[in-house]
Amino acid sequence: MAKQIGADLVHCDDYTAGPQLHEVLREIGVHLSNVEDGSFGARPADIVIDPTPGAEKHFRAGLSSANHLRGIAYLPLRASVLDAALARRSRKLQDSSNDEGRFKILVILGGTDAAGATEYLAQLWCSAVPDSTCYAVVPTIPVRSQAPKSADIRWVLPSEDVVSLFSHIDAVITASGTTVWELAAVGVPAAVIVQAENQRENYNQLAISDAMIGLGSVSNMRQDPESLRLKFKDLLARASSDRVPAYDVDVDGARRIVASWWDVMLSEDVVRVREARPSDASVLFEWRNDESVRKVSGDTRPLQWERHVAWLNSVLHNPERILLIAESGPELIGTVRVDRVEGNKSDWELSIALNPSFRGRGLGGQMLRTAETHLRRQLPNDTVLIAHVRPDNTPSNRLFMMNDYKRDAGADPLGYFRWCKRIV
Repeated sequence: MAKQIGADLVHCDDYTAGPQLHEVLREIGVHLSNVEDGSFGARPADIVIDPTPGAEKHFRAGLSSANHLRGIAYLPLRASVLDAALARRSRKLQDSSNDEGRFKILVILGGTDAAGATEYLAQLWCSAVPDSTCYAVVPTIPVRSQAPKSADIRWVLPSEDVVSLFSHIDAVITASGTTVWELAAVGVPAAVIVQAENQRENYNQLAISDAMIGLGSVSNMRQDPESLRLKFKDLLARASSDRVPAYDVDVDGARRIVASWWDVMLSEDVVRVREARPSDASVLFEWRNDESVRKVSGDTRPLQWERHVAWLNSVLHNPERILLIAESGPELIGTVRVDRVEGNKSDWELSIALNPSFRGRGLGGQMLRTAETHLRRQLPNDTVLIAHVRPDNTPSNRLFMMNDYKRDAGADPLGYFRWCKRIV
């Protein structure tokens, strides 16, 4: 299909697609953007997307030349969810009272209701909070319901229209899939359950932080209905309060993903640089830990992941350090880092590292020159870039010589060659 319609890129959000998808698409010149959830759905791709909060802090091996978009900054919220968030805020500003006089709860465990628990939870809610209206999303309307006669349960078939309920519902009971982040973005008080194993990370983050009330696993919930009723009362009290614990959800994830697609398309035959981001951690870790890279580095010891993540975080928040990632199309080809020399406003120490997979292709010079162009716009006039290179690192010494850097006579006290260039 991609070939028939002339697609430039395929975006895959399907755990069952095979690992050969990237290779098949590459043969016809089509890029792959792939959604993961930890190890679920992981496969080779040009752009790796894992919007799970904190995903960027976990090492993702084996894709050192792929763009990584990991963490809640890349949560692809639907436009209807953003509309619901605006509508809910507007409604709160205009009138915080319940327009029907009854508490409204939504039970949504996914469109397929895989565990068949929606009807049970709706009935249990109505027995615990009888003076309420319960909207329950089910794949088919029950022919006969066991709900109490006084219960007001409104069965709702799955559709995009369900999202419109987010703007005026008082609370939600939901599984811990993508929907929890949509509800967090809208600002709906919620209780969550674990319906599938790939939801446990979401559940733990929300329940432990008390951003949402944890109801446990769907497989165990029928064993202690009284405990569930008590938690329902907690949800009722929380939703009726002005203070609802919030989980900060970035609403620009979809825009960032699409922007990355465009970057891949537009830089196909050129080298470009961009600012590094937290989700580059795994790629940088693999590059730096490559034996051939460590061999010519000042510190030849293997990196430790936790220390690497802490280092990257400190670099990204340090105004006297700049870390750039060089790309060509979907491939990441290297890094350029500059650090202001202490006590000197004009001197910045430069280090450059090429992706080990791209050595010998003549890309080092392009990467360096592109980085210099970027740095001219960011650093003060008359900035001097300084590189210290081991004498036995022949490729790096040749790189700086061929790009008009001047070498001091002899070596510095630590035995390194010192190359300098003023960028204006």
